[in-house]
Amino acid sequence: MQPSAPHARSKHCSHARFQGSPCGECSDVHRHIVHLSEIARDTKHHTNYKFLGLGHMQDIAKTYADQIKQLKLQELNHSHKYMRLLTQLDDYNRLLMAISKKDIPRIHQIVDVALHHGSSVQEVVNKLEDALEGAYTPRGYGANDLDITTLVVRLGGCQLLFALHQSLGLPSLCTLHTKSTFTSIFDQNIQNIKHSHTIEPVLRTYESAVNIAQKLHDGELHLGKELTVIGASCFGEDEIYPILAAPTCKTEDATDMEHILSRAIGSWNRTELVGPIWHAAGHKLFVKFPLPLPPESPLYGTLVNLQGLNLFTSEGEIMLDFDFKHIFKHKYFFLL
Repeated sequence: MQPSAPHARSKHCSHARFQGSPCGECSDVHRHIVHLSEIARDTKHHTNYKFLGLGHMQDIAKTYADQIKQLKLQELNHSHKYMRLLTQLDDYNRLLMAISKKDIPRIHQIVDVALHHGSSVQEVVNKLEDALEGAYTPRGYGANDLDITTLVVRLGGCQLLFALHQSLGLPSLCTLHTKSTFTSIFDQNIQNIKHSHTIEPVLRTYESAVNIAQKLHDGELHLGKELTVIGASCFGEDEIYPILAAPTCKTEDATDMEHILSRAIGSWNRTELVGPIWHAAGHKLFVKFPLPLPPESPLYGTLVNLQGLNLFTSEGEIMLDFDFKHIFKHKYFFLL
């Protein structure tokens, strides 16, 4: 037997039908039931739990379970974060204790190398401990290390440098020779320059000193008042290497200075040890530049399009440059 369909009837039903339709009171019951179903399906958030159905209670329980899982995950993340911070604080304390209680050689270089490689504080502390045990020695020396090593060699010799290399981590003598450039001064004078060839410039006897004094008194020999220095610098480096130093009595003319500089450039080119000279500059640079830059030069295609650029060079394509020191000096002189 099939179950009958559910039906609802108003308490105030008149038991009268009109063309198969229920009475007015029963028709209002249907609309009320539809409204109740909508309320049951879409409840308000402030509805008391005792008025909720089983489906809503299951949804609320699932929401709370998801919140519990999210809070547990946040708790684990915060725990890991706090443990990491505590580990970092412990590493910092270890670093401070290692620096304060132990004399670590070349600690600045160790920390600098470690930070350059992106090491953590723990790795830095491990490097310091290895350095104390002699298992690690940082590579690379700065200009100050090389200067101190040079001073140690000049004052104390190689044995003192070896002792400081073992105790303080200074560069060794082999490293000093590899990383530094030493200027060798040798006794080779440019002859036939003004008056220096008229006497013996080295005081070997008392008579040579008297002869020099007499020449100075008679005006045949002049005393050097300034020093003419010619230096060379390589592109990409800040150092300037002196290649000639000659005293001057301020009586030389442009021809003399041109002769000195020409001989220096010629000697440089004949050695062929470093490379060609690209440009020259100086306060008393009187070398003539009569030759235009040849079209077959690799620079011609680039420089020819620069209007106003001086393309005259000397032999070997040496171009004239400015002496910025004297440009700045004249500028400030006019400002004053």
